Amino acid sequence: MKYIRLGKKLVGIINHNNQFVIRRNKKKHFMRKYKAYGISTKILMDLHKWGIKEIILIEETEKGENAYLTTVENWIDNGIVDKFQDLEYQNFLPLKYWKKIE
Repeated sequence: MKYIRLGKKLVGIINHNNQFVIRRNKKKHFMRKYKAYGISTKILMDLHKWGIKEIILIEETEKGENAYLTTVENWIDNGIVDKFQDLEYQNFLPLKYWKKIE
């Protein structure tokens, strides 16, 4: 398992199946404008460069957790680049491009 950081902040892990796993609190991280979750553009490009194929998002809600799956290529092809507050550029992938893991 490999921990991925942006500066000192832990943003996710690469698991033993070579998938990037991220956790997001819906109330805090869901971008309503796009109905999407975001990831740093730098991190997304690094994942692509490292040959990571899939991303798993664990969504924390008030009712429990949901899990979603997408590919790095899907995020690059369908993500919306935007700058949120004073943070770095991010790619936001709308939930319609995710597959819910049951």
